[in-house]
Amino acid sequence: MKQRKQLTRSAAVLAAGALLSMGAVGIAQSANAATGEDQAPGTGQAAPDRPGGHRGPGGPGGAGGPGRGDRPAPVHSELVVRLADGSFQTRAGITGTVTAVSATSITVKAADSYTASFAVASTTKVMVDGKTASATSVKIGDTVHVEGVRSGTTLTAEAIRAGNPGSAKAASA
Repeated sequence: MKQRKQLTRSAAVLAAGALLSMGAVGIAQSANAATGEDQAPGTGQAAPDRPGGHRGPGGPGGAGGPGRGDRPAPVHSELVVRLADGSFQTRAGITGTVTAVSATSITVKAADSYTASFAVASTTKVMVDGKTASATSVKIGDTVHVEGVRSGTTLTAEAIRAGNPGSAKAASA
């Protein structure tokens, strides 16, 4: 009888220890999530919005590709990031069909009918079929991906990509 009580007590101590261990892991994971020190699910890498994290092709709101897993590519997005100097910046991106374009602006309509107009600056990088181009090389009806920044109500394009980036390689081969 005495031996049975001791075994029961030992089992209870082991069970309590296991529960405490599991609880400690849960607490640690919760603390990491609360402080933003988490990892991208299943990757063992920093989460995409963390310094050193992989944002994948296209960056915020960018097109899908390697590193995206099973998640579908967004058609438009807006997110706020903290810059190295501690200030904040609102980033925006959209993939869709060009509905208006000029040397100074581009308007894109996403698949869900959301529309965004971006100012085109002299610093905006434009790529058409994998080659550097001007904004006026992009035509109404083209499928594009635009990335930029928001300041107040103004969106300014930093990059515009149209066409097939692989076609420049095929044409030069």
